[in-house]
Amino acid sequence: MKPVRSGVLVAGMAALALSCGALPAQAAPTHSTTPRPAAGTTAPTGSTYTPVAPQRLLDTRSFNQQIPAYSGLGLGMPDSVPTNATAVVLDLVGTDSVAGTYLSVSPAGPPPATPVSNLNLAAGETRANLVTVEIGIDDEQSVTITAGPAAVDAIVDLEGYYAPDTGAGFTPMTPTRVLDTRTGAPVGQGVTQVLDLSAQVPAGATAAVFNLTGLDATTGTYVTAFPDGTTQPVASNLNLAPGVITPNLVTVAISPDRKVDLYNAYGSVDLVADLAGYYAPGSGQSFYPLSPIRVLDTRDANGNPLNPISQNQSRTLDLSHWLPSTATATVFNLTGTNVTQATFLTASPDGTPRPVASNLNLVPGQTSANLSVVALNPGQVVDLYNLNGQVDAIVDLSGYFAP
Repeated sequence: MKPVRSGVLVAGMAALALSCGALPAQAAPTHSTTPRPAAGTTAPTGSTYTPVAPQRLLDTRSFNQQIPAYSGLGLGMPDSVPTNATAVVLDLVGTDSVAGTYLSVSPAGPPPATPVSNLNLAAGETRANLVTVEIGIDDEQSVTITAGPAAVDAIVDLEGYYAPDTGAGFTPMTPTRVLDTRTGAPVGQGVTQVLDLSAQVPAGATAAVFNLTGLDATTGTYVTAFPDGTTQPVASNLNLAPGVITPNLVTVAISPDRKVDLYNAYGSVDLVADLAGYYAPGSGQSFYPLSPIRVLDTRDANGNPLNPISQNQSRTLDLSHWLPSTATATVFNLTGTNVTQATFLTASPDGTPRPVASNLNLVPGQTSANLSVVALNPGQVVDLYNLNGQVDAIVDLSGYFAP
């Protein structure tokens, strides 16, 4: 494995956190931050995706040392990630914090002037979120994992990587519900639910992307997604508490017959899966990573509601300022906060019927995030729909797909 580096990040980050300690408070950047290539310049080179058997890169519990508050830990990539890789897909789990905090993942190097959060945690909560993060090349193939206002344990599993001239292209889809065990029986303890995607993705596809939601768990448990017919890895995609609805985006390799196994460890739980797209060699779109950019924050500078999304309303998010006109899908971290009623948020292409799907489930007082991969309309506009009450939404853009 390539070397792991660690160190304390610069002081003074506390001023960027909300008083609740859940999420860095930042205003949306101006259009001057747009990465769109100027006329006459060379466009960036896209990368395609290679899934790997989930590989545990970090578990701070194993050396009994949490990431301290407002500090960072450098994490190098293993030899399974080639030196020309441009980005990696990681499953990030936070646990054992004594107070509300967050975890942020960024490319190696100095912390960004306006850091963004990938995972928001209440005291004692265990939660996972998928992260797509840009990495350097050669000697800088590493990322920095930063804690918020409270120390926290972090577990990181490698799911795959993007690199030029290798792997598979991505085909985005309008979210499609492909599993809902509430129509039958929940998944029992030690039971594996097989998700058959052969009717939704073509032969030759190597990986699928879907939002996986767990609900009605009878006890604390975890769910692991892996290709059907393979050995279950030491990894988790969902971490669930009794009675709490929890989503997480899953990018997972699929078997040759296009099936995924979903293993439940304890008790029973209902699972809902909304397919967002798939990877296949020789087709689809390339990925273009971006250093995280905050493109929406409906709060004021103090983290209070300013322009929240109301009940049964949609907020349009115009990404054309940040994305090229050829972009077909976007990758962003969607965070909900200042929640007044139990609700969910759905992200979908503007101008299309709202799908029967959800990206983020929230309860009053909760701050929570989930990575989202969303197809784009020709104008690069996304709709964010809120079911109940009102909620503030924060969107941190981390990349896009284009030819």
